[in-house]
Amino acid sequence: PVWLLNSGTNPKRQSCLSLVIAEYGSGFPIWQDNVDGHSDVKQAREQHITFRLSDKVTLAVLRFNNILASKEFFSYYVSVR
Repeated sequence: PVWLLNSGTNPKRQSCLSLVIAEYGSGFPIWQDNVDGHSDVKQAREQHITFRLSDKVTLAVLRFNNILASKEFFSYYVSVR
């Protein structure tokens, strides 16, 4: 997973944060969704990050094999929100 932050410095683009699931190695995006204040992103457990998709109904879970990677990924979200 990758956080993609559009800062909105270009007047043609709105500032937004997206979560992208990309292929390891090539970086090819497989799935993407915008994250906003209604996404309710939480670190539910040490290895699990939960959030609501942009449809505001579906709950998604990211499960990490590495606890440190999970904490770093969530702390980056906290720093940019």
